[in-house]
Amino acid sequence: MISQFLCRPAAPWQQKPAERCAPGQPFARYVVDAYLSREHLDDVDGSCPLIGLPSDAARGGEAVKTAYRQVTESMIRLFEANLSGPEAREQALVFVALCVGGMVLARGIDDRALGDELRKSAERHILAMTAWEDGQRH
Repeated sequence: MISQFLCRPAAPWQQKPAERCAPGQPFARYVVDAYLSREHLDDVDGSCPLIGLPSDAARGGEAVKTAYRQVTESMIRLFEANLSGPEAREQALVFVALCVGGMVLARGIDDRALGDELRKSAERHILAMTAWEDGQRH
């Protein structure tokens, strides 16, 4: 199930609508917008397994952990490919932690406003660490 996420057709929140992408915007910038979006948060059945299954993966066997790592590494590579400099990998790791952590917390609490603050704060910090233009996602 986890590794199938990498091969399945894109969910609506994963598709790249023109209005979400500024000309010349890096694909990783779009991923940040889509990943931390309300649509992704609300898409419980189609969301990334990194936010939907962390406890299951932690308790799972070797195959589950391997698949979970593969999805994590694909996200790290995507961000790393859009960054430069000696700290690109570390920044990519931080971006994954902010995206996944922000969404796990937002999904797990009963306060929608606090969840939105967590998602938006994660996005603002990612944007502050890059030269990517500020988008208009909420």
